[in-house]
Amino acid sequence: MGDPPPDQLASHPRVGVERIRDAGTYTRATHVDGVGDLRFVLVPGIGMGVGIFERLAPRLLPHGSVHALDLPGFAGIRLHDDPLDIDEYADLVIRALEVCGLRDVVLIGHSMGSQVVTSAACRGANLRGVVLISPVVAPWQRRFVTVAIDFVRSSMHEPPGVALLAVISYGFTGLRSFFRTMPRMLAYRTEDRIGATAPVLIVRGTRDRVCPSEWTAMLRDRARDAQVMEVVGAAHSVMHQHATSVADRIISFAGVSSPSPPIDRPRWTVRLRAHAVFARAREMVAIIRGDDRALARAKTSRIRAALAAGEAG
Repeated sequence: MGDPPPDQLASHPRVGVERIRDAGTYTRATHVDGVGDLRFVLVPGIGMGVGIFERLAPRLLPHGSVHALDLPGFAGIRLHDDPLDIDEYADLVIRALEVCGLRDVVLIGHSMGSQVVTSAACRGANLRGVVLISPVVAPWQRRFVTVAIDFVRSSMHEPPGVALLAVISYGFTGLRSFFRTMPRMLAYRTEDRIGATAPVLIVRGTRDRVCPSEWTAMLRDRARDAQVMEVVGAAHSVMHQHATSVADRIISFAGVSSPSPPIDRPRWTVRLRAHAVFARAREMVAIIRGDDRALARAKTSRIRAALAAGEAG
């Protein structure tokens, strides 16, 4: 089963995958060329791969290129022998920006990724702005049990697609990487670092107990220049279920005055859905085999299917 027929596609983006080597492991960068001049760099949270942005990314492409980073320890990439702290992950992001020649970027982090991009913004990354989606961890939540309970309660409000992505991602991550990274996530104090970053857009869902409104208000007050967007009914993966509204706010935050026009509900035909499911299976096989070319082809098929369904709005 190949790509959807060309006449079904609004555009023909091609995905590129490269490895940025570092101390015996690597960061995997996924690049998708867009139409506009903006550059969006996406960093997922603990345990997750860049697939968590699968609905957000197509909606950013009409305004620029998308570059998503799988960091060591996640998405089938071996962790360093010594666990990394948040600042060390931020160093890897900065190195990826330098190697890929990316400047004046909109740096977007989800969950623990919000900590990583905050640290990167404090450490000299060349940025247009920083977007923190469902940032963690509030001072009163810095215990594993507390975060776990809040995460489970938030997960009850996530769509089935997010649950599938989580199962796949955590299957590749494994318990060892997850539990070695968790203490570093719990220890990082975003509220003490956000004052050095500007401007900042903070996005949360009203059903997200991992990222409560009191926490985002604290971050807003401590930042030099911050906006907060709350999405009614959304949970921790707010950019998945509400991709269009989140993308439009990010685009506006980046300085584009005319976000994408409204579109109808994505038209996922049986054939396009089959292409997307088959492409996801090919991605998993490519990750297991360490075949970046096959991974790029599979990702290309998935994003073309999404665009053909009308996901880029």
